[in-house]
Amino acid sequence: MQIPNLPIALDRREETLHGSKEFPFACYESRLSRNAGGVVPWHWHEEIQFCLVKKGAIRVSLGSGTMELGEGEGCVINSGFLHMISPVEDPGSTYWCIDFLPKLLSFFPDSVFERRYVAPYSGNPAYESSPLMEGVPWEARTLGAIRTAVKEDSERANGYEYRVVSALADAWLSFTEGFAPAEKGSSSLASSKRNDAARAIISWIRRHYAEDVSIERIAEAVRYSPGECSRIFRAVTRSTIFDYLRLWRVMEASRLLRETSLPVSEIAYECGFSSPSHLISSFRKIVGQTPLQYRKSSPAS
Repeated sequence: MQIPNLPIALDRREETLHGSKEFPFACYESRLSRNAGGVVPWHWHEEIQFCLVKKGAIRVSLGSGTMELGEGEGCVINSGFLHMISPVEDPGSTYWCIDFLPKLLSFFPDSVFERRYVAPYSGNPAYESSPLMEGVPWEARTLGAIRTAVKEDSERANGYEYRVVSALADAWLSFTEGFAPAEKGSSSLASSKRNDAARAIISWIRRHYAEDVSIERIAEAVRYSPGECSRIFRAVTRSTIFDYLRLWRVMEASRLLRETSLPVSEIAYECGFSSPSHLISSFRKIVGQTPLQYRKSSPAS
């Protein structure tokens, strides 16, 4: 399943339905070239995420740094942390993405599994993320369990849910036992605070991108100084607030181009651009096409 321009909630939490209430698990194949701008923009979700590269190479950006992953490699992204995914070179780079709620590993509330193996690690900034490579034994074991989960989900034989959860538990246990956190104590707390602050800034941008945005308005809303807002945002995302604002405006414009018949001039003002020409130049720079070329080449929603 490919989800172009995955839906993002106002707080930048991804709103994609990951499985169901009865089985909160989803596995899908994502090709980056199918997203406007060729990226999955900064977002977060309550689910734990396992990624496994099928083709090409992807760059996974988080507050703690960047991971470049090639074919057969993967990563763990913990619950609640902002991240962005982009191609290293090939825009058609493809990866399997597994998302599941931490409670799937608890089996039932207040269980020993929840107390010992889930609660201490899920959402813990010291365990924000890790690359997975074949050369490291615990990482190779984790990759093997992820491949098993992908295989079981694709085949969906009777009882596959049990086998998927067993594979996820194997992968999670391997990660929590093998991973050695680099950040502890005050540095881990500082990382968590930066993540929360960047989430607040992105949330505000999502609500107000169509308006006249200034650093002063953002700073007042999130209760940091303008300079601190800029510093925190760059520390987490390695981009400026206004670079991100432009990217989000372009992605919203791409959604309107696919889903409506509104003229480009109206879409420009709907998305906060000062003029149609400003939209066209920004769109061409980020997407590589003009808005009209993108509309003609995109399948109707």
